[in-house]
Amino acid sequence: MTIAPSPPAATAQERGRQRRWFASSWIPAGLAAAAVLGLLLAYGVTVRDLAAFTAYVSLGIALPGTLLWRAFRGHAGSLPGDIAAGLALGYAVETLTYIAVRAIDLPLLVLVWPVTTIVLFATVPRLRRHWRSGGAQTRVPAAWAWALSGVVTFLVGYTALRFFRLHGLSWPGYATPYVDMPYHLSLLGELRNHVPPTVPGVLGERLSYHWFVYAEMAATGWVTGIETQTLVYRLSMVPMVAATLVLVAMIARSVTGRWWAGPVAIGLAYLAYSPALAQSGRQLFTIGAMLNPWLSPTQTFGALLFAPAAVVLIDLLRRRSTGPRAWLLLSLLLLALAGAKATFLPLIIAGLVFVAAVHLLTTRSLHRLALLAMVPVAASLVIAQAVIFGGAGQGMAISPLSLSRHVWGLATGIHGPQQAEVPMASLLVLAAVHLVCFGCIWGGLAGLMRRDSGRDPAALFFCGLGMAAVCVAMTMGHPGLSQMYFVQSARPYLSIAAVYGMLQFARWSWAWTGCVLGAGAALVAADLLGPVLPVRSGGLWSIALPYLALIALALALAVCLLALRKPVGLALVTLLIGFAVPTTVKTVGFGTVKTSPTMARGALQAGRWLRQHSHPDDIVATNAHCRTGGPVCDSRSFWVSAYTERRVLVEGWAYSSQTLARTELFTVSHTRLPFWDQQRLRDNDEAFRDPARLPALRSKYGVKWLFVDTRRLTPHPAMALYAQLRFRSGRCLVYELAAA
Repeated sequence: MTIAPSPPAATAQERGRQRRWFASSWIPAGLAAAAVLGLLLAYGVTVRDLAAFTAYVSLGIALPGTLLWRAFRGHAGSLPGDIAAGLALGYAVETLTYIAVRAIDLPLLVLVWPVTTIVLFATVPRLRRHWRSGGAQTRVPAAWAWALSGVVTFLVGYTALRFFRLHGLSWPGYATPYVDMPYHLSLLGELRNHVPPTVPGVLGERLSYHWFVYAEMAATGWVTGIETQTLVYRLSMVPMVAATLVLVAMIARSVTGRWWAGPVAIGLAYLAYSPALAQSGRQLFTIGAMLNPWLSPTQTFGALLFAPAAVVLIDLLRRRSTGPRAWLLLSLLLLALAGAKATFLPLIIAGLVFVAAVHLLTTRSLHRLALLAMVPVAASLVIAQAVIFGGAGQGMAISPLSLSRHVWGLATGIHGPQQAEVPMASLLVLAAVHLVCFGCIWGGLAGLMRRDSGRDPAALFFCGLGMAAVCVAMTMGHPGLSQMYFVQSARPYLSIAAVYGMLQFARWSWAWTGCVLGAGAALVAADLLGPVLPVRSGGLWSIALPYLALIALALALAVCLLALRKPVGLALVTLLIGFAVPTTVKTVGFGTVKTSPTMARGALQAGRWLRQHSHPDDIVATNAHCRTGGPVCDSRSFWVSAYTERRVLVEGWAYSSQTLARTELFTVSHTRLPFWDQQRLRDNDEAFRDPARLPALRSKYGVKWLFVDTRRLTPHPAMALYAQLRFRSGRCLVYELAAA
């Protein structure tokens, strides 16, 4: 037998190189970026588009934004924090600039702001120092850099894969999108060509919606030449999500004083589910993981812009930075936030009110900075409601326990008017269970009642913001359950406060015992007591029984610990966390959804041909109003305006403010309400059936083009007398009407 010689031990120089490699914060960031870029290339993004997008976001948004961020702050902070906050600030300035230059029909002038900013910071001596990152005190620990890079890579990659696998860039991948994706495309097309925007699928209808994210993507599209579908379906959300995660981690570190709190808070905010105890594992109590960022660009953009605003607010409340530059920076971010996702603004006011109230009760004095901060927030909210939304409520209404009625419908299969007849006692029980589910994720907030931690204005601000979000979810109603966006908006900051609260507990050595006990109890409760959905008998008792069993276990544990004179708080918190663990672990997966195509073959090619051969102000008429076939029209059809980037006489009207204003909760769905202008709809549809009416369609409404979906209509032979067939692709025909 031959014994191979042992390899020589690593030299001190080699060990030093290995330590330096691990200690570099650039290495994990670079690996994370490479992984995400590789994923984008694997799912259809061309090298040219990826290079153009990366160059523009880096040099045209992040770099000037970072310089401005440091100038407003007066100093450099940690490099990842500065870049993430600078990217958010850059997006805000870019969006506001684009709105102004698009309104005067010079969209490429959006490049003036980054060029001017970079030149000023390179030539003005007092501004040059902001190019430097600062001393060693701003460096992040290597372990934190690796941990955060891993978390960001996982979350961006995980959400991207879930979305990319079901949303292709070519046929048939784009034929079965999530219902809102064509709507996002249509709004981006509108903002590429018009400011102020209108609803592209209903000619002349005011767009009362959060539309700043589409202005941002439109600016990126003009500068880079990247297709709108590639921006919405692939690229634009990636830097927004990554920067938001970094900022949440930095805020967690600032609030708690612990570097590791950042990755933990991110995991709690973006992955944790409340316990789902039905036999099918379906989530009844809607405290699931954060929404996939691609499904709601407005929420993603709003979350990014709120994060640096939260940084500034925390500094103001803690009296770290109260000069005029801080107030100017806050006002700028709030103005952009007003049009990005105004959901955040009332939550900010609630958080500030809570800080002021607690400060008054505990110190018998006013927190003047909290009160003063309400002024720019309230002003931004007024601008949002009066200017951007035109006073429209977008379907949101006061409807106490609407969320409980929704849970009842999910559990029993009962919908519509029958949901409105559920007894109040049953709704109150479901609401109580819902609050327990909140506690399973954010039970650590209980720790803020210990010592002086509850007086930290940052923790108080996040608690007030979170409590307001829960109150809105419980007392308001919306046809699309949009009141839950308030909870989604507050969720990262509730998670930071919960982690901060957990730090106030002692004796962590046995904390895992409660978590393991809770996880085991949740598995047993779901297996033995979980209802089979839909519930056919037992009603409320069947739905609530497994949750009541877990509540009983928590109470029994509390009684035993009190009898033994042992600490109760940490044990109950870890037990609640354990209840949520099984559902969280089981839910992480990709799944497969098979649906029938909701748009016609050839939609992309026909739409792009029409976009290329028409003027942005041209008006299109189409026979495609309904998302799917059937006796009742689901009016969430937006793909014609999405791919043509042109305004349509009547396409889909489900999300328009007039439709939502006519919707009554638990009666008829907003997706099935008829169009409010029946004369216009008749004029449109009769012209497709009787081409002799086409000249009137042009003279009355200014229609120049027809986009025909032949799945729903075979063109009349006389169509050629009044319109010229210009393009055919798959099941789509494009006609140009003869001049009047």
